[in-house]
Amino acid sequence: MNKADNIKPNKTFIPFLVLLVASGVFASDAYIPFLPIMQHQLHTSAHALQSTIAIYILGLCLGQIFFGPLSDKVGRKPIIVCGVILLIFSSAAAALSTNILIFSAARILQGLGAATGISMARSMLRDLYSGNKLAKSIATFSIANSLTPAAAPVVGAYIGHHFGWHSIFWFLVIMYCINLFICIIKIIFN
Repeated sequence: MNKADNIKPNKTFIPFLVLLVASGVFASDAYIPFLPIMQHQLHTSAHALQSTIAIYILGLCLGQIFFGPLSDKVGRKPIIVCGVILLIFSSAAAALSTNILIFSAARILQGLGAATGISMARSMLRDLYSGNKLAKSIATFSIANSLTPAAAPVVGAYIGHHFGWHSIFWFLVIMYCINLFICIIKIIFN
């Protein structure tokens, strides 16, 4: 068994990886415009709420250290599916949070889930491509994903303005459910 679990790259492969990583990265910054409102509703300090961004990044870093080597043993597909499921449940937990402890726990789990997409996408590119094709794929992948951190607060502000800050995390749940559906389709039909 190769590390990429016999995935056959086609024209939808790079967009699939971009969506997988972008949806995880989107979670890091989408709620920033609503920190003052969240501070009041979660009955916490500005510092504690701002630290949830660092908590997310901590989960992201730890997850990459853990899931990369694990995927070498069990394969890329199971790790991706487990990561997306973790993102669904942790985003729902963040949306339902009533205090900073629950929200912080949800954020570290979101970071761990997002780490699977980031580490698996880069690993799968290296598993499947080499030379110029690898360089071109990584460049396309990097450009597309560099836009996500800039777009996340804008999209998050729009969603939150119309539906409240909780809706940002429900939007993430929907986005991750779509990711899970695509992952399952790619596993079954690839």
